[in-house]
Amino acid sequence: MINISDEEKALYKGVVHKTVVITVPNRNITFTNTDLIKESVTLTERIETERNLSFKGCCASVFSFSVNNFVQDIRGEYIEATIQADEGTVIPLFCGYIETQSNRTFEDFQTDFTAYDPLINVLDRDVTAWYNSLTFPILVRNMRNSFFSLVGITQESAALVNDNQTLNKTIEDKVITGGDILRWLCQINGRFGLIGRDKKFHYVQLAQAIEGLYPDDALFPADNLYPRESNASEEILKAVYSAISYQPFHTDWISKVSIIGKNGTIQGTAGDNTGDEFYISDNKLAWGLGNITQATQAILNEVRGARYTPADIDAKGLPYLECGDIIIANTRRNVITTYILERTLKGIQALTDAYGSDSDQSRPPYVPTVVTDVNANQLATSNAQSKADSAYTNAGTAQSRADSAYSYAGTADSHAGAAQTKANQAYELAATKVTANEVNTMILNAGFARISDLNATNARIDSLSATVATINNAYITRATCQTIVSQSISSYFAGLSALIVQGNITCGSISIGGVTMGKQQRNFRMADGSTRLITYIGT
Repeated sequence: MINISDEEKALYKGVVHKTVVITVPNRNITFTNTDLIKESVTLTERIETERNLSFKGCCASVFSFSVNNFVQDIRGEYIEATIQADEGTVIPLFCGYIETQSNRTFEDFQTDFTAYDPLINVLDRDVTAWYNSLTFPILVRNMRNSFFSLVGITQESAALVNDNQTLNKTIEDKVITGGDILRWLCQINGRFGLIGRDKKFHYVQLAQAIEGLYPDDALFPADNLYPRESNASEEILKAVYSAISYQPFHTDWISKVSIIGKNGTIQGTAGDNTGDEFYISDNKLAWGLGNITQATQAILNEVRGARYTPADIDAKGLPYLECGDIIIANTRRNVITTYILERTLKGIQALTDAYGSDSDQSRPPYVPTVVTDVNANQLATSNAQSKADSAYTNAGTAQSRADSAYSYAGTADSHAGAAQTKANQAYELAATKVTANEVNTMILNAGFARISDLNATNARIDSLSATVATINNAYITRATCQTIVSQSISSYFAGLSALIVQGNITCGSISIGGVTMGKQQRNFRMADGSTRLITYIGT
């Protein structure tokens, strides 16, 4: 928290005039309220990127604003921003570099700017040559001092818990980034990293929250119960916040810290199992700690007090608060104690703040994984090989499916050939006289079956199936059939009295002995002895 008086803090909780000033020192440019688009100023800060506390952080803050009637290109320029309530103390808001600038036209010409703090130039920077130039073993303090000298950022004056630990060389990656070094340094000291409003790099500790204790009159005074003052940076009352949502639990205490080596086994541990266990599983600097047991205990001492209620709070903008501060929000039924892990400060006159702190109640169980000392190129190669292997497998599967399709096509061809064979056999059967055989079922499964001649002394056909069935001539002595569809039926050896049809006869003509018969009606005696009037073509 930025140190200002309670009277000045109260100004931001009331309705007073506020002034934002943004300067570009190298270009002698200053933007004030008259230049800035109304309420366009936004500052986003955070120290944690994961759901549960990782104690790494090192995120670049983002500052955006819009101005009227400005046409100069100031991309890459260093800027500083401040805010002041009434005639109170000028509070620093941001320092960093303009990353993007875009122009658009409304009623006036408007330019939008986005800037990032100096970490933006460090996180992706290749520092491999610097790391390899160090003389190992090296003290943690000496490594971090050397690193910040390299990147040109001033550190706050701090004595970190593992500063006096030695580090052996453990990283053989071909590419080591500044972000890697920063996050690993912070984690082995149980701190978060952040560029402060004073332009320095700060190691942010999550102090144990002390909630105020005020016993009622019936309990005070007592020998073992004393009032105590809260260590919260701010108590946010209902008059200050507009909305609050929170989880119905405090996070569990961290009672144990374990460092996982590069082979996936526990390299060092400290603490007990009464609370949560914090695993440091991907920190390559931690692999080289000289006294791993002592270092792990030091980390545990630093992080064990971090306990809070996960909450999201929308409130009036309080620019003197910073990430890592403890805040208390009083609701109708509960007192919520939490940390500012991320915040978005927005506006000028209608200044608002949105604070956030997320977490599970208990950390998910650790799933052991082997973290090997490989470089980025090896990882990329491995990923590429994995994708290639997957593509090869998929190609093989596709080939297998293609082969199957080819096989199915061959099978289909085989079935088609079989159908053609059956059709040919039927054709041959049509030209053959069968004296005393019953053909119970003849099924022609083909797209087109053509039977030119069916010549049988006694043929019983219960089912004749075909998509298209054309029977040009049927020489039938005795036939029982459900339905006959034919262009013509010729009978030379028997009369129609021997033709028993249970369904319909559809035929262009019926010729017996070369005589074509017309449409007739006659009572026929059926097989069961009954008679039925049948319309037919004949005499």
